Amino acid sequence: MSLPTPQEKRIWNTNKGDILVARKTMRGDNYPFGEVQIFTESKAYPVLEVLPIYPCVIILDDQGHRNKIDGDFITNFECRKATQ
Repeated sequence: MSLPTPQEKRIWNTNKGDILVARKTMRGDNYPFGEVQIFTESKAYPVLEVLPIYPCVIILDDQGHRNKIDGDFITNFECRKATQ
């Protein structure tokens, strides 16, 4: 078994309700109608769910679709803890 990566640790330290803020505007091409903007720079995206075994977090993108943010992709976001 390998040691967890820094990105996996970052996901495991994220909780439902935390906020991911996009570091840049990102486009996706996995949509049936072509390439679209899916995340907007500086926009806040609440974490809907954390899947620790996968590991990933789930957020809604700009198109309203659930999007899995995994260890490689989470570096595109700044994580802000939910206020308690």
